[in-house]
Amino acid sequence: VVFLDFPRYDTPVGNIIRRYLAGEFGSLTATPARFASLPYAIDRHLAAQEIRAALARNAVCVANRYKSSNHAYQAAKLSLDERNAYHAWLDDLEFNTLGVPEEDLLVLLNIPVADASRLVRGRNEPDIHEANLDYQSAVLAEYLRLAAQKPHWKVVECAEAGTLLSPDAIHERVWGVVRDHFSRTISPLG
Repeated sequence: VVFLDFPRYDTPVGNIIRRYLAGEFGSLTATPARFASLPYAIDRHLAAQEIRAALARNAVCVANRYKSSNHAYQAAKLSLDERNAYHAWLDDLEFNTLGVPEEDLLVLLNIPVADASRLVRGRNEPDIHEANLDYQSAVLAEYLRLAAQKPHWKVVECAEAGTLLSPDAIHERVWGVVRDHFSRTISPLG
């Protein structure tokens, strides 16, 4: 198993992303969606060879955030009419132009925005994406809109009756999705 965490802040491209998220290049809406997408896409491009090598040796790659984050976070800045063109552009950029491997399974943790905000604020100072709860709500709505269109995106509900589930309960739900995916995609040995 190979674990990947995007963006990779310890790289030169990651430093640009860190500066963007700190607001150094302007407010949330000052940076156009396609332009803001580029450093994230380049970061994944720079990791693509490592990912392909891992997949070639039959490793399972688990990424904490991937291209879907660009899809949701940047599309949330756009009108509904502009989003489909943006998504097509981003897929072409990452998969065709930059050669980033496409995911087989995406597990989306559906956490209520207020709970997600509380968790972020307990960990660090919110960045320009995290600090705006209206924007976070728009991002979550875009994630869920995309998940309804993409069969390989699986939504894991992380709250019941307005109460955030325990990490163990969320883990069990995620593992159930992963186990089901593996049972359909990996042939049993022997």
